[in-house]
Amino acid sequence: MDTKRSAMKLTIGVLAIQGGFSAHVEMLRSLSMEGIEAEVNLIRKSEQLDGIDGLIIPGGESSVLSIHFSKGNLLEKLKSFVKNPNKFTWGTCAGLIVLSKQVEGEGKSVVTTIGGLDITCERNYSGRQIHSCESSIQLLQPDLINHNGGQEDFNGVFIRPPGIISIDGSDVIILSQRGSEESGWESNGVRQGNVMACTFHPELCNSSAWHKYFLQCTMEYKQQSS
Repeated sequence: MDTKRSAMKLTIGVLAIQGGFSAHVEMLRSLSMEGIEAEVNLIRKSEQLDGIDGLIIPGGESSVLSIHFSKGNLLEKLKSFVKNPNKFTWGTCAGLIVLSKQVEGEGKSVVTTIGGLDITCERNYSGRQIHSCESSIQLLQPDLINHNGGQEDFNGVFIRPPGIISIDGSDVIILSQRGSEESGWESNGVRQGNVMACTFHPELCNSSAWHKYFLQCTMEYKQQSS
């Protein structure tokens, strides 16, 4: 009997209307994961959301993203996608901001949010561009750690990052953090069901752990519908 399992085909969308989407696309297309065959598409129109299983909302300017959300029915389609229990969504940096339930902090423009994560975030939490940095973070989720070669330590790239200042939902899971027992811990990666987000840029790091975890989660939620 042939016990070889065929790979599950996933269609992944990367929102490509503004921001650093190309690095996500390159990372995803470079991956090879057993049991998964992923096709990566650029998403620029609302109707393109209909044919994908997982979505990445990349970093950029949350205020500029908000302007694009107001065009046509993109915002409504994004909200519907995030609420779909058989889809998976991941936001990085500005993507975390627009997926947050509440947004605080500086900024002359009002941010239009998609929602999906019961957290409160603060824009430009660490200050201006000059305060951007690389920083060691601690992975907490076992599958993430496995995808990172069994290592909890992950080198994160922070570029004018937002900050998670409160976790407001009891089912929000902390995926990663930085700090220490002495100075305190700062959450920088969270997940609530089929939505996750992080304050930094995994697509600019020397590890594909987060993208592999994203594909794993997308596969698991797609399997629920079959």
